Parts: sequence; C-alpha cells; structure tokens
Amino acid sequence: MTTPAKSVTPFRRPCSGSRIADTSLLLRAYLQKDPSGGYHGSLPLDGTRYAHNGRKLSTSTNEGDPSDGYQRREQIYSYEFNHQFSDVWSAYSAGSYTHTNVSLDQVYQVGWVDDSNMLSRGYSGSRGSLDAWSTDNRLRADFNTGELAHTLILGAEYHRFRNDLWTGAGSASPLDPFSGYTAQTGHTVTYSDNNNRRYYQTGLYLQDEMVWNRWHLDLSGRYDRIVSQQVSDTFGTSSRRSDDHISGRASLLYALENGLSPYLSYSQAITPAMLPGADGTLLKPTTAEQVEAGLKFQPPGSADMYSIAYL
Repeated sequence: MTTPAKSVTPFRRPCSGSRIADTSLLLRAYLQKDPSGGYHGSLPLDGTRYAHNGRKLSTSTNEGDPSDGYQRREQIYSYEFNHQFSDVWSAYSAGSYTHTNVSLDQVYQVGWVDDSNMLSRGYSGSRGSLDAWSTDNRLRADFNTGELAHTLILGAEYHRFRNDLWTGAGSASPLDPFSGYTAQTGHTVTYSDNNNRRYYQTGLYLQDEMVWNRWHLDLSGRYDRIVSQQVSDTFGTSSRRSDDHISGRASLLYALENGLSPYLSYSQAITPAMLPGADGTLLKPTTAEQVEAGLKFQPPGSADMYSIAYL
C-alpha cells in the first residue's frame, strides 16, 4: 500500500441558554468525529536513507494495509442551572455526560525479510469506549454575623466512569514496497486482551468564606468515597477496592489598600488511580498536601492580577 494518509476532524458545538427572573439554565453540546487519523508508520533506514538492493523507497510510501483505519467519535452534553431563592440562599447545579468511541487498526513494517525486497509486517489494533457522568450540586448562603461576612457553601459531587478496551496484536503478509505487491491483504490477530474498568466517586464538602475588614479567611472540609473496579474477560480476573478520604483547606489573606495582598494557605487533595499497577492490582489513590505563602498584587482600578508564591 503506497497511498498517502490524511487526517480530518469535523466538529459541532451548539449552545443554548435561558433566564427567567431569578433562574437561569445553560445547555451545551459538543460533537466531534475523526474519520481518519493520519499516518503513524515508519520506513526502514535501509531503503530510505541508504539504498536497499540498489533501490530507494519514495518518501510517500505507506507500508500499511487497506484495512488500516482510525475513527474517533466524541459527544459531550452538559448543563448549568442557577436559582436565587432569596437575598441569602441560592442553588447551583451542573452536570455532564461524555461518550467516546475509538477504533484503530494499523499494519506496520518490522524490517526486511533477509535480503529480499519484501518487508515483514506486524499488526496492532484497539477498540475502546468511554462513558463518564459527573454532577455537582450546591447550596449557597450569604449572610453576616456581626461584622463578619460569610459565604457558606454546602455541596455534593458524584462522578462515574466506565471504560471498555480491547487490544490486539498480530501479523500481516509481507509487502514489496517497490511494487505494492502482497500475497494477501488484511491481518491476523494472534493476541488480544479485553478489559473493563469502572470508577465511582462521591464527595461531600462544606466551605465558609469569611471577610472582616480587610481580612479574608477560607475554611473548607471534604469527604470522598472512591470505588474502583477492573475486570479482565481474557484472564477471567476481577479486582475491586474502595477508599474513604477526608481532606481540608485553610487560607488567610490580608488585602492592603495599595493592591498588595499577602497570604498563607494549606490544602489537602486526593487523586484516584485510573490504571492498575504492573501486577494488575488496583492502586490506592494518591494523596497530597501543600503549604503556600505568597503575595498577590492587583493594581487599584484594574482587573490585572500578579502573584508570587513559595510552595
């Protein structure tokens, strides 16, 4: 096969919104289709930089197969909802759903067959699908206790992730790249693996942003429960783990009249492990802590912000 490859990526991104009194709703959609993915093969040094049996290959030579292909489809739908109950209470809700399908078939060269004009070829392919749901819902209260102004936020998050992946490897008939001759087209799969991954995360959080004169104090706490599961249909194995984690954040800032604001903050975080370890077992989530001290500067009357920090 000596036809040059090309890449095409059409997409659409419609958006619609409405507002009625104290209520607003925004809907978004993102649609993308990649019917091809370009050329990702290679040609041997002996035959390109240097002659092979007295001949050189054209730089447009594609050593693949007519069955080669790459396709990717992605759909993302999301919403944002706001409602103001009163001067104190308001509600916010946001959610999204993502669906992606990817398929790949690629035949590639692995070197000349001895001193002949035939290229030995291998095959790799995959079929993957991804479904992801997420939602974030929160209540907000703006009120004062004496001279102290509060912005209190109580929220709940939910994330769900599902990934099904098939991978395969094998071989294809040798190819004469000078003439394009091969005994047969297509490929033979000699190894394949099928894995299914699931991930669920539920989070509850509480945050209070307090302001007194020029002092700003933020305190927040969060609880997360993370459940991970992996099933290998090929090897008939299944593993599952669940983790509970409590984290928090605190920051203090003083806003000077000249736009300078020194601050100090401490935060904790947790990041789920999406892939298994080398032995196939599910890894525990990664936790992190950070202490930060710095200085922010916003020139009076300007929207610009400059900062310097030490971690």
